[in-house]
Amino acid sequence: MYLCQILSDEKLANIAEYFGLKSVGSVCPAISEMKKLEEKGEMGKVLNQVYRILNIKK
Repeated sequence: MYLCQILSDEKLANIAEYFGLKSVGSVCPAISEMKKLEEKGEMGKVLNQVYRILNIKK
């Protein structure tokens, strides 16, 4: 398993715990949608919108 995958799994577990989800699997539908956006090359645009909504400075 690649290190990035391990780190990704840890981040997902933290996200699941933060939002009170019962398992990392609960995050999977969102990940699936993110992968679709990434394949279309639209991930950067979506992330910029999220940053703007959450008022996060890069």
